Amino acid sequence: MIHALVVANDGESAELISKLARLSEQVVIERLFCPEPRHPELSHVLNTLPLDVVLLDLSHPGEASLLLDQIREKNPALPVAGFCFSGDEPAPLTPFLLPMPLSPRGFIDTIRGAIHASRKAPYPNVFAILPAKAGAGASTIAVNAAAQVAASCGKKVAVADADLRSGIMAESLGLRAQEPIEETLPLADAAHSLIWPRHVAQKSGVDFLLTSRGKAQIQWHDYHHLIKFLSRRYDSVVIDLPEALDDANLESVRAASCVYIATTPEFLSLTLARQRIVEMETANVDRSRIRILVNRWHARDLKPADVATLLGCPVEAVFPNDYPAVHAAIEARSLVDARTRLGAAYRSFAVQLAGGEPARVDAAKGSLLGALRWSMGSSAA
Repeated sequence: MIHALVVANDGESAELISKLARLSEQVVIERLFCPEPRHPELSHVLNTLPLDVVLLDLSHPGEASLLLDQIREKNPALPVAGFCFSGDEPAPLTPFLLPMPLSPRGFIDTIRGAIHASRKAPYPNVFAILPAKAGAGASTIAVNAAAQVAASCGKKVAVADADLRSGIMAESLGLRAQEPIEETLPLADAAHSLIWPRHVAQKSGVDFLLTSRGKAQIQWHDYHHLIKFLSRRYDSVVIDLPEALDDANLESVRAASCVYIATTPEFLSLTLARQRIVEMETANVDRSRIRILVNRWHARDLKPADVATLLGCPVEAVFPNDYPAVHAAIEARSLVDARTRLGAAYRSFAVQLAGGEPARVDAAKGSLLGALRWSMGSSAA
């Protein structure tokens, strides 16, 4: 749920906001002031309540400006959305105003915009990974790279299996959490009060949040709260996503410092990688945050530098095709042997996730002609 403080100038405005919160089924009003609070009252609430947003009446510009100054002084990052039901032009104190006519959708969209704007930058230790197409190996990369971050870099790592309908991370690793991620997400607004070991399963030094693939009504703010909590508790957080993102788990890519798209070198996978890039940009993920992971690569395949040219995004890591190593790990419900070439590639990528210098493939070193020939040849085939 979204936890709100409401400051209204009159009873009618207070009732309208309360009704919108009830109809939205996503907002809990933690405290409602009507009329405006005194300075000590507001300070106490700002210091003690876990708030996600302030809904501020702007119909009295002078008083609203003073209240906003106090809010900014106490908590500069706290989002503020305004409303004005007097019929007058609202004071331009915040760009986030409840639209007229009032509706639960407009109410939530305004709050969401204010919350997103308050996050000045993505979380530097949060990484999202998704496949260009199902079966591209994104989950295998996420699991093995995270384990290498823990083992080789000595970091505290969490991996969240956010493919709630089809994720099989639990089965592939032989793990089971007492509480699946479907149960954790709706409680994430109070994650600090949870008995956390019940919500994760550990293996190779990594805390895994696992899906049971059960039915769940997950909202965007559930991911917002969970990622905020994880980013503070762990050194590195990896969110493993499905190829098709819904409104809720789009929150993960918006919050991540890097979004990795895993693709194989085949034409169809690269075609869908292009589509994933477009989808990320549509979700307001800047292209500078998008990276490509080339999986199951053979020396005879398109060069990684040409993949970078073709997709217009840097190739961050290349993982050689090593079916025996992956098959052995699946059979053992374990990780890929770190002594293999594939294991070494995971370890190299792990350094980047742990905050090391990326070893990107420079697109300029590739051959644009080679990329075009490959693309045209694949199309003709």
